[in-house]
Amino acid sequence: MIRFLDKAAIVTPHDELNQDGSPKEPWSLCSIQQVEEVKILLRLLPVWATFVPFQLAISQLRSYIAVQALQSDTRLFGSNFEIPAPFHDVFFKLAAAIWIPIYAKLLVPAAQRITRKEGGITVLQRVGTGLFLGVVSLVVAGLIEEKRKRRMDSSMGSVWLIPQIAVAGVADKMSLVGLVIFSQQEFPERMKVVAWWAPLFLARGLGYSLAGVLVSAVHKGGNWLPNDLNQGKLDYYFFLIAGLLLMNFVCFLYYAGKYKYRCQV
Repeated sequence: MIRFLDKAAIVTPHDELNQDGSPKEPWSLCSIQQVEEVKILLRLLPVWATFVPFQLAISQLRSYIAVQALQSDTRLFGSNFEIPAPFHDVFFKLAAAIWIPIYAKLLVPAAQRITRKEGGITVLQRVGTGLFLGVVSLVVAGLIEEKRKRRMDSSMGSVWLIPQIAVAGVADKMSLVGLVIFSQQEFPERMKVVAWWAPLFLARGLGYSLAGVLVSAVHKGGNWLPNDLNQGKLDYYFFLIAGLLLMNFVCFLYYAGKYKYRCQV
């Protein structure tokens, strides 16, 4: 579908060349290498695009966990020790820090023995696992919020909020690391250094921006997200995002199934 780009490398009678064969007007004539590099980037775009809704979801989950904790019992299992509401987000990074060595030292070797592949699974399968866990984290968040609202006296322990943020932390690292490795493998050689930060910052920036748009749309449609969460429908909001993530995951499976690695092209 992107073979039409080959026309950019065809020399026409109107093109003027320098003595070394390079075009005098780079915007009117491209080298074959440049055309192939653009093709590579276009093949990557659909995979990158699925990371944007994921970042939207993660940003909303992390934004509201402190608010949920403020309207919960922050005492640790009923003791006198209290977990500060903003501290609950620490479990996002803590879960990821615990997961990484477990994945690298235990799960990868086990998967390698089963699949007989380096790394156990492909990088796209790793990204897909992270995206699916993102769906799980939002569903868990919605169920926990339902449980919290049933106790209008805010007596639910805030420790119940830890599973949703912990699963989100694991999901974020699984998908992010997979996406960076995937980009490193597939990026044109001259652009390898960009592969380290381009997927992350572009997807995260777009995801966070779209999160603001989604919140504004929800506010216009109803009072789902008031200051007092007990009077709102944060659980519906989480389920809505989970539905969006599920559709996003299906799109990812479609694109990943059709994607051809550079070594296969």
